[in-house]
Amino acid sequence: MVMVTGPRQSGKTTLVRRLVGEERDYLTLDETASLETAQPKEVVVGEDLAEIVLTGGFPEMLFRTDEGRRQAWARDYTRTLLQRDVGETAGVEKREAMARLFRMLAHHSAKLVNFSQLGGQVGLDDKTARRYVLILEQLFLVRRLEPWFRNRVKRLVKTPKVHLLDSGILGASIGIGQRSELFSRPSCLPRSFANRNGTRSSGPFTTTGTRIETKWISSRKTSPAGLSGSR
Repeated sequence: MVMVTGPRQSGKTTLVRRLVGEERDYLTLDETASLETAQPKEVVVGEDLAEIVLTGGFPEMLFRTDEGRRQAWARDYTRTLLQRDVGETAGVEKREAMARLFRMLAHHSAKLVNFSQLGGQVGLDDKTARRYVLILEQLFLVRRLEPWFRNRVKRLVKTPKVHLLDSGILGASIGIGQRSELFSRPSCLPRSFANRNGTRSSGPFTTTGTRIETKWISSRKTSPAGLSGSR
């Protein structure tokens, strides 16, 4: 299945028709039936959303209902990766520095990252800091997001943002493990967590999200019910 997104009246339907012709079916949210089916059954806000955010997406955290046990697992998981696995698989010698770098990235998640400055704060030079971030990407802990420019060279040279990929790991890494702590420190997390769920927010837990116009292309017959909950 392929999803094509973009602003209204930008040629998505025309593009889909030219690409697939009559060979495949496609669904569009321009159609009332598809749009109504795609609406979420309920909007999660407040403490329920905070619970989802702090739980993250790892099965081991989803199966633990106690907040303390979830946080303990998240800390053990990152500690094992950063202090044992990176040394065995990537030959990282400064493991403590790498662990500190990861915590610094957690506090700077979804923000512009200056590798020279960030590395200097944990005793690493620019080249080593970039190498360690690349290793963290290969471990699926963080993702470097290049800025968008029409000029592809600018995408490579302009300052990127770095996101921690799992919200539960992010919360544990910056010391937020309970819903009450998350509400008391609302400026710490909303940008990363809003990006995680594909929504736009002016505050951490007050948004219902914004709808993205979508085209779905399937290689087999697909009913509009398959769009349930997509945003």
